[in-house]
Amino acid sequence: MEEDLEKERLARIADYNDCFNIVGGEEKPNVSPGSYSFHEAVHCLFLAHDSIERTLLDHPAIFHDKELYEKATEINQKLFDLYQAAASKHIVEPKV
Repeated sequence: MEEDLEKERLARIADYNDCFNIVGGEEKPNVSPGSYSFHEAVHCLFLAHDSIERTLLDHPAIFHDKELYEKATEINQKLFDLYQAAASKHIVEPKV
């Protein structure tokens, strides 16, 4: 499973790189922590977490069903954990 996941990740990187080769060798955007692109990803994670919180966890059809509420809560917690992990990589310590 872990090996398949890594193959998928590397295929996505290759596809991403191919996009810039097709366009004519444009410079690829910086996607490392601290960059605007990384900030955008952190923001998207926040929006996804917030959306699940407001639209699923607060939905009567979800919170009236114990199993659905537990699953929605697990998903929301995993998104929050991912958000926290990405945000901690994005925050750059000020140089003193």
